[in-house]
This record gives sequence, structure tokens and C-alpha cells, in this order.
Amino acid sequence: MNAEPTRQDVLAVDIHAIKDEWMRLWKESSATPARDGHPATRNSVLNLVVFTQRAATAQAVDGALDGLCRQHPARMIVLITNPQSEQPSMSAEINLSMYQDRERWGTNTNELVTIEADGEAVNFLPGVVLSLLAANLPVFTWWADAPAVNLALFDRLAAVSDRLIVDSAEF
Repeated sequence: MNAEPTRQDVLAVDIHAIKDEWMRLWKESSATPARDGHPATRNSVLNLVVFTQRAATAQAVDGALDGLCRQHPARMIVLITNPQSEQPSMSAEINLSMYQDRERWGTNTNELVTIEADGEAVNFLPGVVLSLLAANLPVFTWWADAPAVNLALFDRLAAVSDRLIVDSAEF
């Protein structure tokens, strides 16, 4: 498939405003037809939750997601954590990406939120993630670091996942 990005919005948002900002971006997107005259469609096929604690892994994940979302429109939630931090904090950036497909008409659109959590704020991530999942779609969790089976976040995400993906090289 030959797809090129036609639009990409990246916004830093308050953690409580993620859904509202996505809705606002969707409304703006649907008001402006794509270059081929067809409106962008909201056609996610899965939820993908990605967990990492390392910046280098987060960069590799970002590259992999770019290739994935060109072919499989999805709602993606990337979690970057530092539970050892003394100062609790949580921040989010949302991204609405549109890819024009040259081989067939239409535009694929993907929703991405990157959430960075430090210290005790990591404990609140399961509730945040659950509230952001698109209903009635399978949930894939990609644990991009060594599985922390003693971490409550791992248990909660594994419990809601249809598929758990781990990199066995990290064990």
C-alpha cells in the first residue's frame, strides 16, 4: 500500500481532556474533505497499548507504530513510565494522523496518545487506559520492556487484553 501522511495534529493536552480533544480534531477533519474529495473515515480495527520505561525503546516503538498505522487504523496508547521517580506527574500528547491511500480511495485515520507517568502517578495508568479504549475492538498490549509481573499495571493491562505481546529478548 502506498500511503503518505496528509495531515498530522500533535497536541499536548490535559490528561482529563484527551477524549474531548480527539473529538474536536475529528470534527475539524470531517469538515475538510481529503484531497480526493472523500471525507476521513473513523475506522479503527484495534486498540494497541504499548508500555515502555526507556526512551530508546519509546523511539523504536514510535517508528514501528508509524509503519503499522499506515495499514491498520487503530487507537494507540503509548505509556512511558518512570515509577522510581520521586516526583509524581502525568502528561499526555495526542496525535490524529491521516494517511491517503493511493491504491484505493479514502483516508485512514489513526488516534495516538502518548502518556508519560512518573512516580506514584504510574499507579493511576490502568484507569486512564481503560477509559481511553475504543469500545468493541480487540485490545493488544505490547510490553516493550521486560515483563514486570510484580507490577500492578502489568496485571491490569494483561487482564483486559485480547493479546499480550512481549519481546522475549528482554527476559
